[in-house]
Amino acid sequence: MKSLSSGMKCVSILVIIVSGAFAGNAAAVKKEREYWPTQAWQSSPPEKQGMKADVLQDVVTAITEQWLPMHSILIVRNGYLVAEKYFDTYHEHSKHLVYSVTKSVVSALVGIAIEKGYLTGVDQPVLTVFPEHTIAHDLDRKRALTVEHLLTMQSGLEWREMVTPMHQSSDWVQFVLDLPLVADPGTTFNYCSGNIHLLSTMIGKTADTDTLSFARTHLFEPLGISDIHWELDPQGIPNGGW
Repeated sequence: MKSLSSGMKCVSILVIIVSGAFAGNAAAVKKEREYWPTQAWQSSPPEKQGMKADVLQDVVTAITEQWLPMHSILIVRNGYLVAEKYFDTYHEHSKHLVYSVTKSVVSALVGIAIEKGYLTGVDQPVLTVFPEHTIAHDLDRKRALTVEHLLTMQSGLEWREMVTPMHQSSDWVQFVLDLPLVADPGTTFNYCSGNIHLLSTMIGKTADTDTLSFARTHLFEPLGISDIHWELDPQGIPNGGW
């Protein structure tokens, strides 16, 4: 709880100080962006974007003096970067663990895979993508398991997040497919990283590639994201869960 409290205080300080950083009439600030960043944000003096440089500097000073657990702070106004500061050993090229943000990336890739026809839709039965796998438990009930159930954390699989040892197994996909059902698919919410790892696998199998290559082509490169490391499971499948 101590670290959570510190993080909440950090956010509160930023909100309070930044709220006083605007100068003049906000309506007078040009709202139309002259560009949209891909590889890099364009910088601008804060005053040109209707913000006070001295107040933004106060934000940086408060973070430094109070030893707040911040890696960096970047403030964008009207599409321009008006403040940028890194703390401790972090810098603009530092990679960060994004943990379960990965699940949101995979869910976006599922939508792209559906749009391109690799997956048939959110109602597609999961087991149709894994015909070569034997299923240890509840095969008949698992036939009802769909892409939507995985996306919405309603697979019904027996799973305790941070406890169920998928990452210790030699075959993560088989491990998840073999889990017993404790509820019928679509009836109960239970947060399960294994669900999203199955989705990562399904994207690669149906598109005849791997999730990272698929993501580079259809999501990362169009967004200007190029410097990526994605952990793989023992079979070389990008980890969908974190």
